[in-house]
Amino acid sequence: LITESSTQGAGPGLQEGHCVSSKAGTYILNPSSDLKNTQAFFQSTFETLKSWDGIVNKTPQESEFEDALSKSEILLYFGHGSGAQYIRGKTVRRLEKCRATTFLMGCSSAALTEAGEFECYGPVWNYMMAGCPAVVGTLWDVTDRDIDRFAGRTFEEWGLFAHGTFEKGDRKKGRGKKGGVNDVD
Repeated sequence: LITESSTQGAGPGLQEGHCVSSKAGTYILNPSSDLKNTQAFFQSTFETLKSWDGIVNKTPQESEFEDALSKSEILLYFGHGSGAQYIRGKTVRRLEKCRATTFLMGCSSAALTEAGEFECYGPVWNYMMAGCPAVVGTLWDVTDRDIDRFAGRTFEEWGLFAHGTFEKGDRKKGRGKKGGVNDVD
């Protein structure tokens, strides 16, 4: 549940559970500069989050990613994969406290790699080992259109944005690669 304040907790009409403040977040949007449709879908809406930090259409420094995880209540990542190309797994695991509830909206961002009789591993495991309260990601490859619509509706349902915020941005169906749909690998 996303509220005005993470200390607000459950009140009339709110359910018990983990709450995060909508006032303290970071978004990393299109860091590789090749997901133009995703950037167009979210950028103007994200810019309404005045108290948030945003990294748009540029590669984040590892220190910026690290600060977002340790200081923000919410981290929204919209790029290829899990963002592991911008922050090393050992950097995530060594965080004193991963404070951010994290959305990794890229292909296979939450997939774990099997290691036979040993424990599986992957970026999402690093986040959980660092104390991240929750990680939302994908287990397989997705198109930008699908993940954008899924994320937009999730943000509406969880209270980050009002219902209907992303309806105006829904794209037409059935145009395939020529219509600008990309795999977010």
